[in-house]
Amino acid sequence: MTCKACEHIQDVSEDGGPYVVRKCAQCGRDIRVREAGDHGIGFKIEKGDQVVIPAAWLDISANPLKGKGHLTRSGLDW
Repeated sequence: MTCKACEHIQDVSEDGGPYVVRKCAQCGRDIRVREAGDHGIGFKIEKGDQVVIPAAWLDISANPLKGKGHLTRSGLDW
């Protein structure tokens, strides 16, 4: 069920990476959104949001040919 406040918002898919589940203030609908953070880095998390990191997205390996994340001297790089 949607209301006038959230009917234009489309849920994002898990394929794109992490997202947040936010409740609509009007009707209480759970909305999966991914809003870019400051300067396009990361994603925005507001008070009350539930952060979801899909299991298929998190794939780290020491071998740079296997996995999406790469271990570097300074830490983890995507």
